[in-house]
Amino acid sequence: MIHTHRHRCVVSPSEDQAVHDDPRESRQDGLGWGDLISMGVTTAAVITVGVVVGLLVDHLLNTLPIFLFVGLLLGVAGAVSYLVSKFRMYLTKN
Repeated sequence: MIHTHRHRCVVSPSEDQAVHDDPRESRQDGLGWGDLISMGVTTAAVITVGVVVGLLVDHLLNTLPIFLFVGLLLGVAGAVSYLVSKFRMYLTKN
């Protein structure tokens, strides 16, 4: 049987299938595009904050590029820590 739902054509499933309007509900608790984009943006932001803080400290102390590299290393370490914790969370769900 065919029904129209929110300007879409939806075919009625058999008795053992379920209809999901939200694509996030249809996946099996895995990583979706939104999760991956969020992780990418957060990773970039953490590294950027480390670099900017390092540059500001270098500018204030006139020590360029010492704290730039320190900030970069801290930013990368923070990003890796964040990604590891996120992937562990998703891996332990399955």
